[in-house]
Amino acid sequence: MGQGSSYGRLLVLQQEGQLHLKNAQLSKEVSDRLRTWQEDGAPLGLSSEMFGALLGLQGGSDLATSVFRAFDTDSNQKVDAFEVLSASIMLASGSLEDKIEALFSIFDFSGTGRLNFDEVNILLASFCRGLSKVCGTPAQTDTDIVQATRQSFDCHNLPYDKQITKEQLKRWIRHDVEAASILDNFHKASSTSELEERFSAMEQQQAEIFQKASEGAADASLDALVAGGAFKQSLGNPSDDVFRGVLKLMVNADNTTITASRFVAVARAWNAFEVLDASQRRELPPEDVPTLKWLCQAERQGFPEGLAGESLQELCKSMNLPSGGSISWSQWVSYASDASPPFGT
Repeated sequence: MGQGSSYGRLLVLQQEGQLHLKNAQLSKEVSDRLRTWQEDGAPLGLSSEMFGALLGLQGGSDLATSVFRAFDTDSNQKVDAFEVLSASIMLASGSLEDKIEALFSIFDFSGTGRLNFDEVNILLASFCRGLSKVCGTPAQTDTDIVQATRQSFDCHNLPYDKQITKEQLKRWIRHDVEAASILDNFHKASSTSELEERFSAMEQQQAEIFQKASEGAADASLDALVAGGAFKQSLGNPSDDVFRGVLKLMVNADNTTITASRFVAVARAWNAFEVLDASQRRELPPEDVPTLKWLCQAERQGFPEGLAGESLQELCKSMNLPSGGSISWSQWVSYASDASPPFGT
């Protein structure tokens, strides 16, 4: 689908409405919502009262109003139930397999385990538009969505007047690089607290590894640090080339020892990048720089800045980072580990 490159980055959820959907369990709250919606006759349009009741939001509250308005982009006081349910499913806690099953069940109008061309098109449109509205991600055009629907049928040499099975649709999602990337992006969407938890877990593990390698001294030998492979694993098990690059940024001039302070600076910069690099491409867009910087701070306050345009370009320029294209792991780690004053202080 169009604008696929916009979906390569990890989606970070900060708004209260996004977190409300994120905190729901697919197997519990979301399943209850689907059952309630179906028992009520599966209405296609939801009023603000129906919307609040369905999502467990207190009617008339600021949160209920703000989330409703996010979906009600045409201001007609009704929102599309398919969009709301699709977003609820994808942002909830649960396995990707279970999320696909839940999505399919909504649009399997005949209950046969098969979808026709129009039903797949409605599924994809509801998925893309609902998540775009609540998450603020780039919207897909009607042309993009129709093209994706065609690709799901073409993948199995199916004429457009036939039906596609649930397993065939799953296979297309897994094997189409762009479709898989978009789905994975929303499935792995994380709150800032989750980012902090992953970052802290990596840091704790690495501190223990350095302590063992240095035997309590200020320096650790390079050989002792890499022995056994635990340190490489703590970094997310990067390729050998990338791992050697990280070690090169850490090691002293003698190429045999690493100081504790240098270890912390490089590892901290790497951890921030690793936490956001969900696709493991070892590159991130400039839009992630504020979050990278925020993660590297020892005492974080509030949320990362949301910068764009000239403000983002100025920030990247001040950090000697590219403001267009992508930022590689080495560009970020080289800058952040040498920052003065260090981010971690």
